[in-house]
Amino acid sequence: MAYVLIGFMGAGKSTVARELAEALGTAHLDSDSRLQERLGHSLAREFELSGEPAFRAKEEELVCELLSAAGPEQVLALGGGSVLSERVRGELAGHRTVLLDVEAEMAWERVRAEPGGQERPLARDRAAF
Repeated sequence: MAYVLIGFMGAGKSTVARELAEALGTAHLDSDSRLQERLGHSLAREFELSGEPAFRAKEEELVCELLSAAGPEQVLALGGGSVLSERVRGELAGHRTVLLDVEAEMAWERVRAEPGGQERPLARDRAAF
């Protein structure tokens, strides 16, 4: 049973996953990083090339693979939109799922301040965010 961190973009999932894994003396995985590796280009580029529905299908496939293979005490940080998938939500059963909550303004500040923050396709427009 893995620890799975979910939440809106900018909630701190990747940071908390690293810190929790270190405290537990175990490994952590970040689904966004893994997906980027698999695609061979940035997630923003995938949005541009394929559109959001195709991106979500690829994300769903990878996240379900990670959840199925997750070992005990492993820590996973999921992409913010991955839990929109019913299949992903079903795969969360049996894992310790932790929702990291964040105020919208704090999330916006974090996302815009991080390197590549402008590359997040769903964080380009403040009003839509």
